[in-house]
Amino acid sequence: MSDNETKEKRPDERQVPEILTDYLDQWCELKAQVLPPSEDALWASRYGGAIGYSRVENIITRTTHELFGKPVNPHLLRDCAVHFIATQAGDRMGVAVSVLNHRGPRTIEKHYNKGASIKAAQAYQDILLSS
Repeated sequence: MSDNETKEKRPDERQVPEILTDYLDQWCELKAQVLPPSEDALWASRYGGAIGYSRVENIITRTTHELFGKPVNPHLLRDCAVHFIATQAGDRMGVAVSVLNHRGPRTIEKHYNKGASIKAAQAYQDILLSS
């Protein structure tokens, strides 16, 4: 991606982690069947071309409100994503760097530590409840 296509206005090219490739492939196939050509935009408009950031923000917030009864903005959604990865990805926590477009792993380390603590507490609780 060129620097004018990202929220941070900096170039971003990454290798997609293997754990995500099947999901992205499925989305790209579906998008090609349903939406007009979009110049390779991942989030494409029904009119063709990419959806702007403010429109994506509106769609995420409105959709989460409709589905869950509470609006979840993109910042909170990103926080939920990294927390989910921290509790589920185990040794693949590095995938969060790509998912969240961070420059490096330092930003996610606090979430990883929190996720590891939660997993340890759950394991301890399981031990207590089983005895």
